[in-house]
Amino acid sequence: MAHALEIDVKIEELTQARRFEIIRISAWVTLVLSIMWAAMGFFLQQLSFFIPAAITILASLIAVVFLNTRFHLLVRLLWVGLLGLRSRLGFYS
Repeated sequence: MAHALEIDVKIEELTQARRFEIIRISAWVTLVLSIMWAAMGFFLQQLSFFIPAAITILASLIAVVFLNTRFHLLVRLLWVGLLGLRSRLGFYS
């Protein structure tokens, strides 16, 4: 019984590590794309492009920097929350 519990814990740790790696990769890709989008908004002088991209840059930087800490849940909540805010601002602008 104890051996099965150890296996379940190990599987959960591997699953969680995989999820955090996917979040880390997604944050980097989102960061690169939003920097390009913000640059386009800056050069075209369009705040409707620039502001949502800037919020996305902030959210992705928070995720990239703080994913290596022990506050994984807080990082995921901030990332999703800020991206949700960005989506709402982009929709209404």
